Amino acid sequence: MARMYPRERMFRALEARHLQNCGCTFLNPPWTALLSNKALLPALWKRYPGYPNLLSAGYPKIFQEFADHRIDDVTASIGIWIVGDRFSALTVRESPDPIVRSTSPLVPYVIRKTRILRDHRKWL
Repeated sequence: MARMYPRERMFRALEARHLQNCGCTFLNPPWTALLSNKALLPALWKRYPGYPNLLSAGYPKIFQEFADHRIDDVTASIGIWIVGDRFSALTVRESPDPIVRSTSPLVPYVIRKTRILRDHRKWL
């Protein structure tokens, strides 16, 4: 059985001390929690201020400049799943609100193998 549980929540749980010897197999390595942590945003902005792929961000409370990415009043979020060094899956969520949440509906999609391989080579 597979369960999805955010690492950030797992690290804060009282039971976290038992994780090392629990016998569970975790698909995501622990360092992936750093990539989803909002504290990374101000650190990146401080190191690379003005970089075109970043939005300004800072402390003491984490804030990030707003960028409106809505299309036809819908905000979308795309999640890419990588296993090892290979593309494995894709999730797409849409929301009528500016914030896409874990409860936002998943959007069905189809990826044709020949198409994704051709596009993948183009990205390299």
